[in-house]
Amino acid sequence: MAGHVRGENYKPTTTIAFDPDILAEVDNYWYEHRKGNRSKGVNELIQYGLKYVKLVEKKKQREAERMLG
Repeated sequence: MAGHVRGENYKPTTTIAFDPDILAEVDNYWYEHRKGNRSKGVNELIQYGLKYVKLVEKKKQREAERMLG
């Protein structure tokens, strides 16, 4: 058998380099919101950020449509 076999609950991982100030904010977030660990906090913050980006893009699209129509 070659390599490590991961279980069915496998989640992909990656390494990210953070600015120290941002990492401190992330750590404060997951600790203050009792997320259990840094990964859970980072995942939640990324989800919020992605939702925000989608909302901003929709707003820009609506404004552009208003300008044209």
